[in-house]
Amino acid sequence: MSARARIARLLLLMMLVALPLTASADKLDHVPPIFAVTHARTDKLTDEGQRFVVRETLTTQSAAINDLLTLETDSLEQEMLPQVPPDTKGKAQQNSRLDMEITYARTGQSWLSALIIGRVTRGREQIALGFRSIVADLETGKRVTLNDLFAGDSPAWALLSQRAGEHLSSVFPGQARNEQAIERFATPHNLANAAFSLGGQELTLHLMATDVGIDLPYMIHIRFYYPEFADMMTEQGARQTDNRHFKMVALTFDDGPVYFNSIHTLNALRAGGARATFFQSGVRYAENAGVVRRQFDANHAIASHSFKHKSGYVLSPEGMKSEITQCNDALEPLTGVPVTLFRAPGGLWPPWQKQQVGLPIIQWSVDTYDYAQTNKYDVAATVKKYTRDGDIILMHDSRTVNHKAMPLITEWLTSNGYLMVSVEELAWAQGVTLQPNIVYARFFEGQYNERRDSNLN
Repeated sequence: MSARARIARLLLLMMLVALPLTASADKLDHVPPIFAVTHARTDKLTDEGQRFVVRETLTTQSAAINDLLTLETDSLEQEMLPQVPPDTKGKAQQNSRLDMEITYARTGQSWLSALIIGRVTRGREQIALGFRSIVADLETGKRVTLNDLFAGDSPAWALLSQRAGEHLSSVFPGQARNEQAIERFATPHNLANAAFSLGGQELTLHLMATDVGIDLPYMIHIRFYYPEFADMMTEQGARQTDNRHFKMVALTFDDGPVYFNSIHTLNALRAGGARATFFQSGVRYAENAGVVRRQFDANHAIASHSFKHKSGYVLSPEGMKSEITQCNDALEPLTGVPVTLFRAPGGLWPPWQKQQVGLPIIQWSVDTYDYAQTNKYDVAATVKKYTRDGDIILMHDSRTVNHKAMPLITEWLTSNGYLMVSVEELAWAQGVTLQPNIVYARFFEGQYNERRDSNLN
């Protein structure tokens, strides 16, 4: 890098650091028109009715990017369709199914990230999975690579390499893996061509477990947060990952997974370009393992809501510890990673904090009361009335009204300048370092304990 380029990058970073962490007056009151997209869904029977295909499409303001999305989706569909077992009993929609799903996110001034997943299922069993990832510039119509974020001599490559190697050596504990494949993947040269996506505050590397010799049809995500790359990015990379002009909220869902409602919630989140954090009850995993995989594959965050959803006030210290352990033990085989966040059943956190559960305890600052509602407009109205920058919004994917309200909620948040991010992304964006056994309700300008809902304990 030339001396002039180094000085330019230094000046840019000094300007970014000099800006306040948040400044409400500078926040957008809408998402810029360049980010406008249309997310659609169609289905069809193929091969004389023996296979059923659900296909999602994403249409942007850029013809070049639309062509790229179509090309990648077509390619993945052609790869996955032969893996769909044919059905000869007239039940292809249930037993011989390929779902082509597109999750997308906006970042910076004009970058769009899309994760295209092809999933083959028989009943509720996932039998094959594939994906494509695209990051592109809506302004230029060009595809973005990691080389656009990091110069060749950036220390970011060492960070990416180290984290990738460590993660791939520990993910899905107990499963055999190919250490040579891990070493190859984690080299800077190969990382430059790795599949990745960008969110409101996160860069995520994506690969299949089989890419490193783990015999599971699952995806692996390796997460990094933008502040970890401070002064390591190119000027373009720093600008397109600076999202301080957006407001941000964390959508959180409790008490799932429940097959029908949780699947429809996922569909609505994809259509709305929203990322979420699911606080799961471990006892539900056995019947809904495929739902957890769908949530995780789509790059949502999965967290603990205990195992049997019992109040800490009626549990012994040993009982509370068992609830945490059982939930993690049930979840880790599905995601490959231990849980990092906890929400107390019913929001009754004091006994869990007293017993030092060992995880950050996540509450909320906006309660939609969807568990007491049957009208989707009432649920959405609560979000519209009370939501502010930095809020953690409480919902329940176990409730039918929830997935019906989601399109109203995501549309309103987007039209009012919000990005919908994970809890951990929101904490990073607001300068909060999550600590075990600390209760968090809202993240704003480094603060985290403002609570405004009825459940104040």
